Amino acid sequence: WIIVPKAVTVKQKLEMMGEEEYLRTIRERVSTMAQTTRSSRADAADASVGAGANVVDGDTPPPPPYTGAPHTPYTMEGPQRSGCLTLLIGLLKVTFFGIVGLVAAGFMISLFTLIFTGAKLMPLQSLFLDAGMEQTLLWVSIILTLLIPIVGVVIWLVRRVMKAKSRPVIGFMIAALWFVGIVAGLTLGFRVTRKFSVESLQETSIELTSPSNNKLYVDMARYADDYFSVTPGTNMFTIGRHRFGDDELNSLPFYNVEEDSLLFNSIELKIKTSNDTLFHVKTIYSSFDRNYRGAKANLKEFDFTLQQSDSVLWIPQFFKTPKEQGYRKQFVVVEIYVPSGSKLEVSQELERYQYPISSDAMQRRYGRGYRNSLEWNSGEEYLLEGEALTETSSLSS
Repeated sequence: WIIVPKAVTVKQKLEMMGEEEYLRTIRERVSTMAQTTRSSRADAADASVGAGANVVDGDTPPPPPYTGAPHTPYTMEGPQRSGCLTLLIGLLKVTFFGIVGLVAAGFMISLFTLIFTGAKLMPLQSLFLDAGMEQTLLWVSIILTLLIPIVGVVIWLVRRVMKAKSRPVIGFMIAALWFVGIVAGLTLGFRVTRKFSVESLQETSIELTSPSNNKLYVDMARYADDYFSVTPGTNMFTIGRHRFGDDELNSLPFYNVEEDSLLFNSIELKIKTSNDTLFHVKTIYSSFDRNYRGAKANLKEFDFTLQQSDSVLWIPQFFKTPKEQGYRKQFVVVEIYVPSGSKLEVSQELERYQYPISSDAMQRRYGRGYRNSLEWNSGEEYLLEGEALTETSSLSS
């Protein structure tokens, strides 16, 4: 009902009911009747003249008889195509519309895939996008970039099937809307990329109380409350202790249950040699933003507090930031300075904190010595002798 054109004329209505031969018969009958009428009029005129009828002065003589060639009825039929040509044209049409249909189906599948994936990633958009203009740009780019091509293909197919007159303005409008979607997507990408253009650092140094047995044990202070992770993995939500997944997802934060804070576990632990006879700890915060002022403001909102209990140094499992700060490649580096002749042991809970975190700003500030640190393994007791850590088990053996 949508794609078949409406029958308006008598010919179209007869063709709609399959009456092509009947229509041809009507044309031939009408032509025959017209010829018969002309012949009757010509015979009547000849008879009146042959009877010697008196022509009164002023009377108009009858018209001369029609002697032209008989009228050939007009036929609507054009040149006939051969069967092979008709078959070839039909195959070409089927192939063309089949390809167009596959393209349209591909667009639809891609659209539904993006919608499904976007639904899973929707909780993460607040990490990168600000409410307001950036959210609007996101939806404008998605709708115009994905839906407009599909709508354009559907409109083109319907108009081709209906044999409607070509209207270039429709194509120009669709192309213009699609271009607007592309521009919106590029603008959004530029705004998001700018948020990672400037890095800022902040240092904090504290002096630890000397342990009673000259051994410092470093352990993890686990987050007391529940938290959950919203990632594109199989398990959407994980409550309580989270089993860390792929490396590329480790830097993404978690959400606390109240969903007003972000919990980051991008923490690196380094062991270095102290320049005196005391234990020291230095923490380095890092964050990115579109300008230096914004990055510096992000660092002031970090919640990361170390605690010492006699010979135990507790390092928090996460550092917390407000949810509005979003993801800006935040990380924390904890450097523990151990004096020579002292012992150190790091809990196995902190094993993943051995993984190095790269930072161009830290390399520029601290030079080549930024990566220098003593090698250590969790769960092992070490004795610092000179500039190296030695396992106590190897010493006893």
